[in-house]
Amino acid sequence: MEAERKRGRKEGFEIDNIFNSISDYVSIHDREFRIVRANTALCDFLGKAEGELIGCNCYSVFHDRQSMWPNCPHARAMDRKMPVTELVEDSHIGIPLLITCSPVYDGNEEILGSVHIARNVSEARQGEQQQEEIIAELKATLMKLKELSGILTICASCKNVRDDKGEWVRVEKYISDNTNATFSHGICSNCVKKLYPDIGEL
Repeated sequence: MEAERKRGRKEGFEIDNIFNSISDYVSIHDREFRIVRANTALCDFLGKAEGELIGCNCYSVFHDRQSMWPNCPHARAMDRKMPVTELVEDSHIGIPLLITCSPVYDGNEEILGSVHIARNVSEARQGEQQQEEIIAELKATLMKLKELSGILTICASCKNVRDDKGEWVRVEKYISDNTNATFSHGICSNCVKKLYPDIGEL
């Protein structure tokens, strides 16, 4: 066993090396919400050395608060004695973080604190927001299509359309009022020949 441990060290697979190779923001918090370890990714994100973070309350570091963050995943993990995941969006942090806290036990099965893993989910949240906007646009389009479904009454003579209020309006106005379409006017080749025969011949 000792030989394997030594071989692991030689290959660089030490706990500290692994801990600091994780790209997520990883820290270890004790029962009093104090940070006892912080990996390189978290230190870089916060712009502080690990020594500056150790001993500080997590709610002070992450949220600039003097008390526990509401619905704190660290507190819930210790209370439930099971891993807890929470999406935290705090303007002080600046980005949405998906945080998972897993309890850490001592040899007597007493909880010492939790491993706090935070993942930047900005891109995922942005994608969700764009998806929600697209869905909203599609719903609005469907509503417009529903408004135009059914039978439209159109005058056989002047071609005006009767709207929902029973008033006769020009077809251009009806479509503009009920869709996102706009109109421009021109003259087709048949009408040019009919209205301007001289031009038509040219």
